[in-house]
Amino acid sequence: MAGKTKNEHYVPQCYLKRWKNEKGKIVVYDKELNNTRYNSIADVACKRYYYDIDSECLSTLQADLLKRIGIDPESDSQFIEHFLGGHVENLFSELFNQIISKAERATPWYEKIVILFQKWIR
Repeated sequence: MAGKTKNEHYVPQCYLKRWKNEKGKIVVYDKELNNTRYNSIADVACKRYYYDIDSECLSTLQADLLKRIGIDPESDSQFIEHFLGGHVENLFSELFNQIISKAERATPWYEKIVILFQKWIR
């Protein structure tokens, strides 16, 4: 089992990396402060212990169903994070990269838009 994850992303980091600048940061809009700033991808679109589940909050039926598929919520409160990080994100990353690659080859204007957008956010 993987270690305890504090910052759990609800937007995959492989997606966020597409928007990073040469320093590895992305532009973030802060609704509360009504301004933009540069942030590390590690600190964007995440919350502390976002996917953690307290096993006491699960019904008996939910706990039994999870145990049938090999998940013991009593011993792993982060089973959702571990599943997403270990399976879903890898598949998403591969598919996302394939889509981007095909789009880059299929649309010659793509790079011009990316360059214009990068100049605009700087």
